[in-house]
Amino acid sequence: MVRHLDGQDFGFDDGRRVSGTGTRAPTDDPGGQEIRLTMRTRTRAETRGAATAGAASTAAAGPPSAYTWHLCTGCDAQRRVELFFLYGDPGIGNRYVLRRPAEPDASAHPARKSVVQR
Repeated sequence: MVRHLDGQDFGFDDGRRVSGTGTRAPTDDPGGQEIRLTMRTRTRAETRGAATAGAASTAAAGPPSAYTWHLCTGCDAQRRVELFFLYGDPGIGNRYVLRRPAEPDASAHPARKSVVQR
């Protein structure tokens, strides 16, 4: 289950946030390891706020019914594994880091997202 996840790369600029069901699979591509997260069926769509001016025409087309994210892995300052994807212009390298709440029973809560720029 994907919950309230924004678009990747330039898709982030559209301001769309989607939820749905799908699959995940680890990859070992020449560029490195990542997790491919594919939403096959959208169950909900919402907007995050105003889309950027350049993305207004694609945002008008509506949210995608299916979508694939390529999640990278890395380590935070405490050497804990984190999942992230790049958003906006891929050349800039803005990171969208996925995090779970630090509550004792994290399985009862959806993943919390935060944005970190590098």
